[in-house]
Amino acid sequence: MSLDELAKQELVFVDHKVYHFGWFGSWQFRQLANMIGADGRIYYAIRKEEEMQKFYYNENTRAILTQDQYDGVPHHNPEKENYVYLGEFIDKSQARRYLYQTYLRSEASDEN
Repeated sequence: MSLDELAKQELVFVDHKVYHFGWFGSWQFRQLANMIGADGRIYYAIRKEEEMQKFYYNENTRAILTQDQYDGVPHHNPEKENYVYLGEFIDKSQARRYLYQTYLRSEASDEN
């Protein structure tokens, strides 16, 4: 009636044959039984919808700013011209990785 009940059996009858737990327990059932936690639950993942953010890079200060931080820089500030739009990422670490792998790498190859 349940996997729990099946796991407690020493012998089972499948496809007109009798199997010992040591034999049928090695089937995919054993893998599934091991995945079930001690509290009798199996867990599943739910995709988290993460909001993408826009990021900017300041070529002078080498700072990475989110869209909100960038919007906080006054428009009349000449420093605002030194920002480069990097793209949309989930977090600052992704923006930083992109910066070093693409933008700064091409900048370094231009110097050589």
